[in-house]
Amino acid sequence: MSKFIATIQQGHNADDLREHLAKGLQNIAIESFGKEAANSEVKWKVIPKSFAWTAGKPSRTSALICVVPEDLEFETRAKFMAQINDYWVGQTGANPNELLIFTLNNGY
Repeated sequence: MSKFIATIQQGHNADDLREHLAKGLQNIAIESFGKEAANSEVKWKVIPKSFAWTAGKPSRTSALICVVPEDLEFETRAKFMAQINDYWVGQTGANPNELLIFTLNNGY
């Protein structure tokens, strides 16, 4: 099973698309890790407006922590993160610099 923790800014497009984004993340996990990822879950943490800043201005940045299998090869990890980036940016209209993606090994 994969697990995602998504931190998003209140009022950003990602806030309105949570259910849709969760389904897409689950599909990417299934494609990357197989059927055991079908039960992937996404936990959402919404940061209130003006509670986060980047470069002296209110932030629009989202952060996504992905728990992945411990034995994941670098190439698979990189492809997984690239797919998430492309999907998230495409769905939310975010600038690629407004998304941080972290992968942590299961059991970390």
